[in-house]
Amino acid sequence: MKAMRFYEAGKPLKLEDLPKPTISSNEVLINVKAVGICGSDIHIIHGETSTPTPIILGHEIAGVISEVGNNVKTFNVGDRVCVDSIIFCGNCVNCMSGRDNICRKWALYGIHTDGGMAEYVKVREINCIKLPENVSFEEGAIATDAIATPYHAIKRAKISVSDFVVIYGCGGLGIHAVQLANLCGAKVVAVDVIEERLDLAKKLGAEIAINAKEVDPIKEVMSLTNNVGADVAMEFVGSPITLEKTLNSVRRGGKAVLVGLSGEPLTYDTRKIVRGELDVMGSYAFCKRDIEEVLNLISSRKLDLSYSVTHRFSLEDANLALETLDKKIGNPIRIVITI
Repeated sequence: MKAMRFYEAGKPLKLEDLPKPTISSNEVLINVKAVGICGSDIHIIHGETSTPTPIILGHEIAGVISEVGNNVKTFNVGDRVCVDSIIFCGNCVNCMSGRDNICRKWALYGIHTDGGMAEYVKVREINCIKLPENVSFEEGAIATDAIATPYHAIKRAKISVSDFVVIYGCGGLGIHAVQLANLCGAKVVAVDVIEERLDLAKKLGAEIAINAKEVDPIKEVMSLTNNVGADVAMEFVGSPITLEKTLNSVRRGGKAVLVGLSGEPLTYDTRKIVRGELDVMGSYAFCKRDIEEVLNLISSRKLDLSYSVTHRFSLEDANLALETLDKKIGNPIRIVITI
């Protein structure tokens, strides 16, 4: 099979001919049809996230099962599936409480073991999810992270009707958070620095769009809420600047949900958190049930993904796909490699 392998930070992926993976009794072999590119892939190629090498990247995977192991019971050859990329144990305290996204023995396809930037990938049966017939491979691929991650965050925040919700960052994650919060009946305010993304956010449910290059979003939020603040503020960027603005946008007794990953330290006056009784919560990735619920939303067309995939590349052009996301060439929302 053809595969793109990562060897070293700062170096391009290499296109190689490799043997098809040999599956175990509880695994399936997937003929990959689509794999999404994520910010996590960019962290890897820049050396910000460690990973064993060489490795096949790509954790947003959808395709068709071409082989099944002897003990596989729920899938057959020919089934259309997407992949929960989190390899969870199912036995630790977090898995047993339904929080498999923070499994104590956690690992990920495409980050800790070979992923989907290849013609084939082997995956545990338990990590596969059937795609509804009216959900495309592209939609199925991005559902596993780009949509499931903000969906999980919305659930963590328990957003409900009439909540005033501010979303910082309208890229591949935040733009879907806008739609999902709108589905909950919230009043959504989108904040970004790219006008095209703000225009899209308004099309997809944001009542108000704030360009942080032109106005101070905190002052604007306070003005819109009679100097009270947002019920919920969510951060999808991963920078100290937006993290601080997120915390400062929340009303007393409100919630700040941090989703973006930042390796930089944040200095913050915690007295504001204590005296305001703010609920500050992290939201990491997604659980398998989140992906299943997202697929139902896509299948029922409650989510509009017609604007989500802005760039498509072949497997051989994976390096160009990564560069496009890294340098934000053409204002990408989500990039998919089709195979």
